[in-house]
This record gives sequence, structure tokens and C-alpha cells, in this order.
Amino acid sequence: MTDVEGHVKNPADPPAPRADPRTPTLSLFAVASVLRTDISRGGKYLHAAGALLFACVQNYAFYVMVVRASFPTCTSMTECPAGTFCANGQFALPTCYDCAGIEAFTQLNVTTVEEVCPAELGHDKWENRDYLDFDHQELWMRPDTAESTRQQCIGYLHCTANDLDAETGFEGRCDYLALHKSKMDGGSWFMVVFFAVLWSLPLTLNVQEATAEERVLDHHLTGGARNIPAEMVRLTLRIRRCVLPFSATAATLVLMITNDITAKHIILNFFSIIFLIEADNVAAVLFLGPPQQELMEQTVKEAASEKKTTEAESEKTAPEAESEKTGTDGASELSEEDEALWLWSRAQGVFCVVVLAVALAVVDTYVTECNDVQHFAETCLVLPAFLLLVLGQGV
Repeated sequence: MTDVEGHVKNPADPPAPRADPRTPTLSLFAVASVLRTDISRGGKYLHAAGALLFACVQNYAFYVMVVRASFPTCTSMTECPAGTFCANGQFALPTCYDCAGIEAFTQLNVTTVEEVCPAELGHDKWENRDYLDFDHQELWMRPDTAESTRQQCIGYLHCTANDLDAETGFEGRCDYLALHKSKMDGGSWFMVVFFAVLWSLPLTLNVQEATAEERVLDHHLTGGARNIPAEMVRLTLRIRRCVLPFSATAATLVLMITNDITAKHIILNFFSIIFLIEADNVAAVLFLGPPQQELMEQTVKEAASEKKTTEAESEKTAPEAESEKTGTDGASELSEEDEALWLWSRAQGVFCVVVLAVALAVVDTYVTECNDVQHFAETCLVLPAFLLLVLGQGV
């Protein structure tokens, strides 16, 4: 049996580091770039920085999804989910906050609202407040809307009318989380688990690609001067391998729980996350032409060729029996490494599915204020991410 270069292949030869050329990535191009001697140092820095920037932007996109879903923007009280009110706060635009903080925000309570608000709203509206929708006609919230007594009264009345815990001081649970979870039945859970398993495939392939590309990088790098562009690429690959899966899991969880958990929303949420996970591959197909594709393939082939040359030289300097033993052991070792990579990447994908399902099952129990959705999504993934980061260093 011969390879593409016409060399005779020994079945006992160990497989060389490889990456699938059918699925090029920006980070693989960066790996190929920093290892080439015919590319200027400035070009290597540019390609490495570009890959690192894209990985950071990809994770930042997931972060923005978590923040925006946890703190939706609004222009009136009626646009906010159940149990929240619209106000200017820590963000540039008016944002929905949990009604648990309405008394601290407005300095109103059950007694003072009866004293202040009738004169501010007018007695006709006050008498019919139970039938009013506090929409744009009553108060249009803008970034420059100044805090006023009218805004405070409308916010307090909105929470009184819409918060499920109004009788207990607006504390006890996040209303829209409880309402969304109450709509989940066996069919909803089946769809969540089914699509979560499909959703884990791009996560698994992303981890597998990043690990294979790092092997190619390690194979070409030798001792000597510090290769800063290569270390930048290594950081990019570690982000794809260790950070991206949990950023995607957090974004998926928040998107799921902050919307009605219907069949349509389940499908759309999962596919939107899958599209973002595949962004590195999509960008490579869009922006890398045939010369860049050829450079990536050549880098992988050179790794294979050098591996075979090293193996042949070691066989010439050792007795035949020892050579056969070494070759067999090497093949077995690399085969075990490939198997470990295959198993670990899938274990990480399955683990993300389990984390997503467990977090979705308990989120309404542990999140009692809607403002804590982002905190829950981030903290419930910190420990799993750290454990996998430590355990995965040996893979």
C-alpha cells in the first residue's frame, strides 16, 4: 500500500497528527501560517492575532446573548416579562429589572403609593388603575428619561398588577421563569433532550478539531527561541477547546428559559447556537481561498511525512527486533491517543448536555430574582469548566 507521495506504507507505522481538510478553520490556517518559514513575521502575528480575535469575538457573542436575554431592553412597562419593570439603570438602554427591587428603586410602598400617586396620575386613572396598560402612551422609556414620581408610580403599579409575589413584597421567585417552566411537559422535555444531543455534535467536533490542530502545532514546534505567534495560536485553540463549549451551554440555557419553551422556540434556539459554534468553519470557507486551503493541507501532510522519516531513521539505528517492537508500541500508543481524543471529545459533549438539562430543571428553584439569571448561568458552569480543563490537559 502506498501513500499520496508514492511511499510504501507500513501497516505498523503510527498515524501522524492530522486535521480534516474538508472542514478548514481559521485557527488551522493560523497554525499553518506561524509554522511556515516563507511567511513574514508580521504576517504570522497578523494571522495569529486574527484567529485569537475571532475566538474572543465568538465567545463574546455568547456572552452578549446571555446578558441581553437576562436583562431585556424595553421602551415601556408592558414590554417587560412577568415580574419585572422597565427602568434606566446600569445599561445604556432602559432595561427590565426584577420587581423585588421596585421599593428600593421608587422609595414607595403600600402606604406611600396611596398618598403620592393619585395626585401624580390623576384621580380618574388612579381609580381605574386596575384596567390600565402602562404602555408607551402612559410612559415611553428612553435612555434620557429622567427619574420622576410619575415613572416611580407607574413602575410600582405595574409590579403590583403583574408580579405573582406582590402580596409577599415581590420576593419569592422569578415570575417568568416559573411561568415558562410550568408550561413544560413530557413532550417538551423530550424535544429538549433530543435536540440537545444533536446540539452536542458541533461542540464535540469543535473540541476534536482544536485538539487535532494543537497536535499539528506541537509536532512542528521544536526547542529554541520562543515563538510568540505560535503561543497566540495555542491560546486560540485552548479557548475553542475549553471555553467555547461552556459559553455555548450558558447561552443555550438562558435563551431556553427566558422564552416560552415551545417546539418552535426549542428548535430555533438550538439551531441559532449551532450556527454560532460553527462560525469558525463558516468564516474559513468564506474568507480562505484555494492558496490558503492548500497551505493548510500541506502543513498537515508535512507533519505526516516528517513523522514517517523520524520513524524510518529510528529503525535504521536499532536492531531489527527492537525496531519492530518500537514501531508496534508507537502505533499502539498513538492509536490509544486517538481513541482517547475521540472518547474525550464526546464525553465533553455529553457532559454539556447533562449540565444543560440539570440547570434547566433547577433554574426556577435556585433563581429567585430575575436579575440573577446571568449569574446562575455563569456560576453553574465555572466548576464543570474548571474540572474539565484540568482533566482534559492529558488528552
